[in-house]
Amino acid sequence: MTLVDVARDPGAGYGEVFTRRWVVDLILDLVGYTPEKDLGAQTLIEPSCGIGAFLVPIVQRLVESSEAHGATSARCPRP
Repeated sequence: MTLVDVARDPGAGYGEVFTRRWVVDLILDLVGYTPEKDLGAQTLIEPSCGIGAFLVPIVQRLVESSEAHGATSARCPRP
């Protein structure tokens, strides 16, 4: 990856700014939302809207954590 790759944002010319995956991963790591933890026991609020830059990695980490900690669907809270 070069500096040009990092600096270029494909939607910037249209007034859209997209959060890069590496930035999302860094933020999730910094707040401690990592698959090594039992993420099913944690609460995470994702208040943004957009194309799901945070939502998809959050779900991927939750699934990975659930598999590592032997979670089942019976443990999922019901609305």
